[in-house]
Amino acid sequence: MEKGRWPLALVIVLLSLIITAYVAMAHVVFVYQTGIIVKPVSSPITVIPGQCPCGCSSWSQTLTGFSTTITAYTLGTTSGYVLTTPLVKFNATVSGTLTMSLSSSSSVVSDYVNGTQIYPSPGSFSLSAGSYLMIQRLTLSSPVTSTLTLSGQYSYTYTPGVSFLYSFSETINPPSANVMNLLNGQNAIYVPHVYQGDYHGSTTARGLFTTARQRRASTGRPCHQA
Repeated sequence: MEKGRWPLALVIVLLSLIITAYVAMAHVVFVYQTGIIVKPVSSPITVIPGQCPCGCSSWSQTLTGFSTTITAYTLGTTSGYVLTTPLVKFNATVSGTLTMSLSSSSSVVSDYVNGTQIYPSPGSFSLSAGSYLMIQRLTLSSPVTSTLTLSGQYSYTYTPGVSFLYSFSETINPPSANVMNLLNGQNAIYVPHVYQGDYHGSTTARGLFTTARQRRASTGRPCHQA
C-alpha cells in the first residue's frame, strides 16, 4: 500500500509545479516605449488682409480665421434691407471645397457669398488654386441703426476626409453722418446734395456736388464695383 502512494504524490507535486509556472507566466508584463512626432501643417487657404477701395469694409486674419468690419453705406431695400460689400479675400494654395455658414441671428433674413447662399443653410464653393474676393449680399430684417455683430464658420477640404476648420466674425456699423437716409419713413439728409423745386411759389436751386465716395454710397451700388 505504501509503495502505491508515491506515484500519486509525485503526480500531485508535478501538477503543482506546472500550475505555479503557468500563473507566474500569466503575470509577466511586457513594456514598450514609443513616441509621437507632431509637425505643423500649413493651411491650404489663408486670408489676404485688405479693404474695399471706398472704405466700406476691411478684413484681417485672426488665429481662428478672419474678422471683417463693415460700414453700411450701400444699404438698400429689396424684401428687406440688403447690404452688398466685400467680406474677405482668400488665397487657396490647392484646389478644394470651401464651405461657409452664418450662425443664427434674428437680424438676418438671408446671406449670399459670391452668389451662393450660406444662410439659413450652409453653402459650398469649388475653388482652384488662386486668390478670391468674396462678395457678401446680406439681407437684414431692419436697417442698421446700431452696431451689429455676426459670426460664422467655414472649412476647406482639399483631400477627401481632411478638412481645415475656421471661424469668422463681422462687425457692421451704421454710417456716422455721410449718407442720405430716406428709408423706413425717415427723412435724414447727411450729405451735401443738389435739389431744385418750388417753395411757396418761389423757385429754389441750391446744393453742393457730392464727392465720388458719397455718390457711390447714395446710388446704392456695391463699393467693389465702383
